Amino acid sequence: MVKTTEYTKLILITLGLLALFILISLLLKSAVQVLLLIFTGILFSIFIRGLSDFLFGRFSHLPENWGIAITLFLLVIAFFAFFILLAPQLAEQGRQLVERIPEAFQTLREKINHLEWLENLFGFLGLLLATPLTAAAMVLVKMLYIEDVLGETGGIDGTEK
Repeated sequence: MVKTTEYTKLILITLGLLALFILISLLLKSAVQVLLLIFTGILFSIFIRGLSDFLFGRFSHLPENWGIAITLFLLVIAFFAFFILLAPQLAEQGRQLVERIPEAFQTLREKINHLEWLENLFGFLGLLLATPLTAAAMVLVKMLYIEDVLGETGGIDGTEK
């Protein structure tokens, strides 16, 4: 039998661990932007170094720092050239898209209004049938995966058919 003081000690330890977990969760939540920025920097540096090694490591005997600097310079030039050449076309396509979206939504709304059964399906009937149909689809997909991909045939309780 557990004594009262030991039980109190266990509760206090559990509450302390819970508070520590909550504190760490809050810190990670607030630090997620910083962690993503650090991860992005690491990925970018890996990309630059790999591209530099591909361009200059095999074909020339430039020092590594020079190869990275030239690679960065070439990427900046390519970035600006891309946007200078394609910015007018992208702006025009964006303007056309903004003009056509309301018309497309209106056409879609008209087509949906002509399908009365679709309106009924998304109404009460859709709500009523959504869960069983989703469950049946999930069971079907899992059965097909287990039988076709894994090659196992078994009943619901795991016994062989």
